[in-house]
Amino acid sequence: LAVIPTAINNVFHWGHGLSTFAIRFVTVAFGVGVVWLMLCTRKYVGSAAAFAAAALATVSPGFVFFSRYFIHEILFVFFSLGVIVAWLWYRDTGKPRYLMLALASAAMLFATKETWIITAAVWLIAIPCTMVFLRLRNRSDAVPPLLPEPLPSAVLRHSS
Repeated sequence: LAVIPTAINNVFHWGHGLSTFAIRFVTVAFGVGVVWLMLCTRKYVGSAAAFAAAALATVSPGFVFFSRYFIHEILFVFFSLGVIVAWLWYRDTGKPRYLMLALASAAMLFATKETWIITAAVWLIAIPCTMVFLRLRNRSDAVPPLLPEPLPSAVLRHSS
């Protein structure tokens, strides 16, 4: 992916190839993309949680460091979150384009770093744990909910 800004840099700077801009553009763009993907989870985690996650990531020293340093970690985070967001969109709409987007993100995740297998293992553990959690939470007579329900967006719009 770094070839694209480097090629553009070659056009504008007469073949001098790499520059600070060309090297850091990819990680900065994907860092901004991670914040955008966090905001795309509003429907699933609630507006307050999505905005808090995006705001905290934006000012996090580690996140800012990896978003400006030419290293593949921020791309790994972007593609991991991209798989989840695209899968949620596919689950809601049933549109094949979201499934293809999830698969493309998964393919890029696998191509980015060999530790993708750890991420996949965590997902495989998290899925049954989430299903059990949701079943327990939905049994109103057995156990009180562990987490409050997210506020509807209409309530959040009228409260501000």
